[in-house]
Amino acid sequence: PARPRAGELAGNVMALHLYAGRWEELDRLADEMLGQDDRHPSADAGHYRLLQLHALRGDAVAAADALERFAAWMDSGDPELAAEYDAGVVLVRMAQRQAAEALEHGLRTLGRTLETIGAASDGARDGYPHVLHAGLELDRREDVSRLIGLLADRAAGDVPPYLQAQLARGRALLAARAGQHETVEADL
Repeated sequence: PARPRAGELAGNVMALHLYAGRWEELDRLADEMLGQDDRHPSADAGHYRLLQLHALRGDAVAAADALERFAAWMDSGDPELAAEYDAGVVLVRMAQRQAAEALEHGLRTLGRTLETIGAASDGARDGYPHVLHAGLELDRREDVSRLIGLLADRAAGDVPPYLQAQLARGRALLAARAGQHETVEADL
């Protein structure tokens, strides 16, 4: 198999920093990586992680600006890039406090992502928790149940541990909203 390019490796390290909550390290690595040449093709991985960071920090303007860089991914013909773009749309909408738009976009796109490239993809991992959060925030239990079904109906080996945890979290929070308190603790 081909060796990953340096930009891909840096993007993976940035993802680890993002999910571990080491956002200052992500900032530092992005400055280092993108300060050299932020237009080379492998720089997209770094910009994608910065989009996520801006959205998680609630900087809707910076997140939306970053999303514009990836508009071509939507029609690229590459399902992985399209899925990452879709996850970016969800993140930006949540940063903009547009949970309904985030939920609707996620409901339209996550099923396709899971079927075409799987639950272990960046697009699924990056988008699913935020679509779930949007549904819970809006108290749209039927939509949350539908999202839970997208993962629950798959073979256990097809769902990576991170999304298994998100699935359990979603079940517990949905049960809590429905007043089924006896099942909440086991999932959490």
